[in-house]
Amino acid sequence: MRDRQILTEILSTLTRVGEGDNHREMEVWVKEFRGPLSSYSFSLISGNGSHLVSYQNGDALVTDGHRSRTGLWFADVCVARSIRFRFSGMRSAERIRKYVRGLGYIARDYGMTQTVQFMVPGQGKFVCFLRGQEEVEVEIDTTQSRAWPSTATGGENSIAVRKGRADVSGSMLPVSIHTTGTVEARGNTVRVMLGPGENRITVSLLGDYRDGDLLSTLAYHSRVRDNCVLRSGDFRFDKVFLWAKHDMLEMFNTTPAGSGFFAGYPVFSWFFGRDGLWISMAAMAAGLEREALEHLRLLFSHSDRGRIPHEIPITGDGDPSFEIGKKKIGTMYMSVDSSPLWVLAYARYVFWTGEHPMGEELLEVSRFLASLDSDSDGLIENRFSEGLIGWPESWADRRDGKCVDANAWYTEARRLLWGMGVSGEVDMRKVRDTFWDGSVFLDSIGEGKRRILSSSTVVPCMYMECEECRRFLDFMAGEHMLTPWGMRSMSTTDPMYDGGYHTGTVWPLMSGWLSLALFRNGMRDRGLEALKTFVDAAFSSDDPGRINETYSASEFVPTGQFAQGWSSSLFVQSVIEGLFGLTPDPWLGLQDALTGRLPEGWPSGRATIGNINYRGTRYTIVLGKDGARLEEEAAWQERSR
Repeated sequence: MRDRQILTEILSTLTRVGEGDNHREMEVWVKEFRGPLSSYSFSLISGNGSHLVSYQNGDALVTDGHRSRTGLWFADVCVARSIRFRFSGMRSAERIRKYVRGLGYIARDYGMTQTVQFMVPGQGKFVCFLRGQEEVEVEIDTTQSRAWPSTATGGENSIAVRKGRADVSGSMLPVSIHTTGTVEARGNTVRVMLGPGENRITVSLLGDYRDGDLLSTLAYHSRVRDNCVLRSGDFRFDKVFLWAKHDMLEMFNTTPAGSGFFAGYPVFSWFFGRDGLWISMAAMAAGLEREALEHLRLLFSHSDRGRIPHEIPITGDGDPSFEIGKKKIGTMYMSVDSSPLWVLAYARYVFWTGEHPMGEELLEVSRFLASLDSDSDGLIENRFSEGLIGWPESWADRRDGKCVDANAWYTEARRLLWGMGVSGEVDMRKVRDTFWDGSVFLDSIGEGKRRILSSSTVVPCMYMECEECRRFLDFMAGEHMLTPWGMRSMSTTDPMYDGGYHTGTVWPLMSGWLSLALFRNGMRDRGLEALKTFVDAAFSSDDPGRINETYSASEFVPTGQFAQGWSSSLFVQSVIEGLFGLTPDPWLGLQDALTGRLPEGWPSGRATIGNINYRGTRYTIVLGKDGARLEEEAAWQERSR
C-alpha cells in the first residue's frame, strides 16, 4: 500500500518530536498539552474547497455566529457541525497529549491512540486514521447549514446505515461516512464505534478513502516546500517563511462562486478583493502563479464594469450588508482600493510569468480607475455615499475626499499601467506633494486637511523613496506605533486611539507595510526589526507557526482570526520585495529588478532564495551586504555541492 509507509513515518514523527523540536524540525510544528483547557485553541485542515476547523484536541464543536465556519465544510455547506471523540469513554480534551501539524496533515497523540487527519485536495474528502489499543467512539452531528450571508440551516436528514457506512441525504448536500468500525444513527447524529487496532473514518462526497489519497495530499502541499526556498542562515526565519507560503496555499479554495484565496478562518472564509490580492502578490513569487491568476479572474468575473469587488460570498442567498455609522451599505463593492490593488497584482503576474492573459480586462479596470478622478487632478476621491470607501470601514464615513493610501495605490497602479502601455506616465511625487504636511503625511483631504496618525499614512512610502518618507518612517517606527509584536493600526497619540479593531489593534498586515516602506527607503535594519515581529508571532502562536489576523494593542494577546492569509503573505512579500529588494515591474528582467542589500544586523554573510520560477527558468537569488545577484538554479546547485 502506497500510503502505509507514509502513515508509519508520520506516526513515528508524532512519537519522536516535542515542543523543543519547533526550533530544529523544519516541516512540523508541535504542541504538548498540560491540561484539558489548553487544547481548546483552533486548528485547521484545508483542501481546496473543503476544510475542517476543530479544536486542537480533535473535537469540532458548535460556535455561535453564522459568519463562523467551524466544523467540517464541503464548498459552501457545513456537513458536520460537530465531531466528538471519546477514548475509553474519556473526552478528547482529557486524553490529548501532543498535537503535530505537518505540511498537509495533523497528527495527535492521545496516549493509547494516535490519529492522523487530512483533507484530499479538491475532492471533498476528509480522512482520519486511528491506531491504538482501546475502544474509540466518534459522534458526528450531520446537521447542515450554508455559509454566510445565508442563514439557512437544514432540517432532519435521512440517514441510511449499512455495514461500515452511513449515507446522509442532507437537505443541502449528500455525503457518506465510511469506516472500518460499526455505525449507528439517531436523528442527525452518526455514531461510529471502533475497536483496538488500525481504523479509519472517511467523510466524503466521492466515496471511501483510496490508497494513494495521503500521498497525493502531501504532494499537493509539498509544492510550497520545493518552490521559492529561503536559506537565510536563521532557522526561525526560514521556517516561518516556509509555513507562511503554506498558509497561503491553505487559503486557496474552489467554490460555487469560483476559485481564489479566502481571507481567513474560521470567519472570513470566503473571497475578498483586497485580502486575496495581497495574498496573490506574494503567491506568485512562491510558485502559486496559477492560483493567483484564478483569484484575479474570479474578481474580474464579479466586477461591475471594471469595479473590482470588495467581497464575494460563496453562496447565493442572504444579505451581505454592513453598517457604518447609521448607514447600511452592501459589501460587494464596498471598496475604492480593490481595483488599483488588482492592477498591482496583475502586473506581478506579468512580471513573474511573462504572460499577459487579461489585456481586455486590464483596460476595463483602467477605465474604471480613471472614472474615480472626478475633478481630473490626478487623484481619486473616496465617496462614502456610493460605497467607494477605503479601509478601515469602521470610520470610512469620516474620510470622504482624497485619501493618502487609496491615492498611493492608485498612482502605483497608473505607473504600472503606463509600463504595460495602457495609460500615461505618472509620478508618486504628486501624492507626496499633496499629502505631506510639514512633518507627517495627512490621512485625507476633504473640506479640510485631516491629520489621523494611522498605519495607512505609511503606504506612499512603500512606493517611493525620499527625505520626507525617511523622516516620517523614523517617526512612525516609534513606540507610539510599533510594538515588539507589530504595528498598531493607530498611534497612541491620536485622539481616535482606543485600542480597537481599526483604532489601535496590531495588524501583521500593517507591519508588512511598514517593513516594505523601511526597506524601500534604505532603512534596512529598521525594516528587519519589523520583519522579526512576524517570526516572533509565529513561534509564540496558540496554533504553532500561524500568524493571527490581529493582536492586542497593549499586550501580546492574539485576537481576530487564528489563520489569516494576508498576515502570512505580507511576511513573504516583505522578504522578497523588501529584504531582497525585488521590484516586480513587468518591463524589468529579474536581475534588473533586484535592488536589495543585507542589513548590517543580519546574522550571516548572505541569504538566498532558491528554486524561484521566473518565466519558466529556475533561479537562485543570492543577497549579500554589497547587493544581490542571480544564478540559474542548476548552476547554483552544482556550485553548492
